[in-house]
Amino acid sequence: MNPVDYAEFEPDQRVLIQAAACGVDHLAVQIAKAQGAYVIGTARADQHDFVSELGIDEAIDYTRQNVGETVREIDSGIDSSE
Repeated sequence: MNPVDYAEFEPDQRVLIQAAACGVDHLAVQIAKAQGAYVIGTARADQHDFVSELGIDEAIDYTRQNVGETVREIDSGIDSSE
């Protein structure tokens, strides 16, 4: 199965991707962006340049910000660490 077909992100859908610079999550950022989603991702501040290059729309430094208090109104989320 093609993982892009499986993801099924919608254009303008707000997606939160935890650990956006790591493992498979950096691929999820690229897939979501390719499908037109607005991508919010968590990453340490020193990784924000990298996730910006991937196309992320909004980066959150989870070491300095409470993600639950910062992010509002998302349509879906990905957290591969669970």
